[in-house]
Amino acid sequence: GVQSHADAVADMEPVLFEGAKQQGEEAFTAVVVMLPGILAVENHGGLSGDPMVLAEFVQHIHSPHLGVCLDLGNFESDRAIGMQTLAPHAIHVHAKSREFNAQGDETQIDYGTCMSTLKSAGYAGAISIEYEGDGDPVIGITRTRELIEMYA
Repeated sequence: GVQSHADAVADMEPVLFEGAKQQGEEAFTAVVVMLPGILAVENHGGLSGDPMVLAEFVQHIHSPHLGVCLDLGNFESDRAIGMQTLAPHAIHVHAKSREFNAQGDETQIDYGTCMSTLKSAGYAGAISIEYEGDGDPVIGITRTRELIEMYA
């Protein structure tokens, strides 16, 4: 059957915290280096891949030490709705890019809409670039940075 968002949030909580407990402090090493004292859950498939479930999870835990690592490229359904749902909870952002058209726009991600949504949500934190294209990574990273700066 279809799982409700509340049930999915309830399922996610013990999985996340039990996994962290089993790994001990090492489970938090990357997050602590990136965001000292804060755990950022990325929208990256599974339970965290559903923006509503991830947003409800963060709201349910209601801690200043928990937020979303918002990856612009990790949406299985409507990116605009996912962005609107998760941007208010974002504490870090991954700007993913793969391919650019002749005008310099990313072919799969509308950076204008994404940056506008982040700005409207009050996000003013870091944005890390993840270029996953086949071309020269220096060019891909540079083009992604130009898009971020153009729409920021």
